[in-house]
Amino acid sequence: MQVRVVNRKKGELNLPLIYLIITIILTGSAYGLFRLHSVPFLPCPFKEMTGYPCPTCGSTRMVLSLFHINFIDAFLWNPGVFLSGVAAVFWFGYGIISQLKRKKLYFSLSKREGFWLRVLLLGGFMINWLYLVIAGI
Repeated sequence: MQVRVVNRKKGELNLPLIYLIITIILTGSAYGLFRLHSVPFLPCPFKEMTGYPCPTCGSTRMVLSLFHINFIDAFLWNPGVFLSGVAAVFWFGYGIISQLKRKKLYFSLSKREGFWLRVLLLGGFMINWLYLVIAGI
């Protein structure tokens, strides 16, 4: 893997910052609904049809646990989505620093590294889903 620091071009979109703004808006809206006790708890269509949890089952309860600042329960509701959220926080931080410094990181993976990264991500996805099935989420 090669990592280079390159200058950000003028007018270039900073996707982490765009997604950060969207996330703040959606989180604020979800928190407002939660405070108004208006969070709709709809049954998961995948679980209704198959009897097994979908890969994101438990995410609503995870977010509610996060609103109560209960990180352990949030992790236990859906570890994969929780860790994805942690990764997103670091990505948002990178976006802010990238904007302030006017630089960005450029990653270059070989075909072999790209293959193993995909295997790792798919394996993590499957392990998380297996956890949800075993835990009965």
